[in-house]
Amino acid sequence: MKSEIKHKDRTDSIVKAAAQLFASQGYHATTTREIARLADVSENTLFRYFDHKEDIFWLALQSCTAEFKDRKDHLEIASQSGTPELALKQLIQAIVEVANNQMGTMRLIAVAFLELGTKAGEFFDENLSPLITDIRRYLESAMNSGQFRKLDTTILTAAILSTIIIHPRLSILDNDSGGKLPNAPDLASTYTKFWLDVLSPNKHPAE
Repeated sequence: MKSEIKHKDRTDSIVKAAAQLFASQGYHATTTREIARLADVSENTLFRYFDHKEDIFWLALQSCTAEFKDRKDHLEIASQSGTPELALKQLIQAIVEVANNQMGTMRLIAVAFLELGTKAGEFFDENLSPLITDIRRYLESAMNSGQFRKLDTTILTAAILSTIIIHPRLSILDNDSGGKLPNAPDLASTYTKFWLDVLSPNKHPAE
């Protein structure tokens, strides 16, 4: 039992150190020696737990993106809410919280696509596609019930996620921002209002 706990503790320590280094330096610029040093283990010990550096990277990314999967619960609650305003706000709030709290994860995602290419697509198909599919299903259901205007759900889902994940980070470049992200409640309210305006069938009557 103690050996299992020790194994898990060391694995967690290596993964945590790797996630930090990969996010700040990229995949190719990060060495296993650096990971071992930050995790306070020898490089030989590191390779007793992992066969390759790439194995460490994918486990680190999987660990960091686990919270995205947990947001499926928020989506189920949102879909059962009585009004589209409340449902959309709950959905957007959940995504904003993850995006704001997981800046390292956002960097790891970028590293995966920029440096590991095809394998990154395979990873996200397996780990994040279910969440994206559920968002699309919710939007489609709201459209079919007349709550939202009918649009392409694939493009809409990508637009909502891009707005929430990318826009706040671009706003940091604004001199007035002081290099800080806007707080999550303000972002959620702003994006909810914006997307309700876009999706409202009353504001965009069919021609």
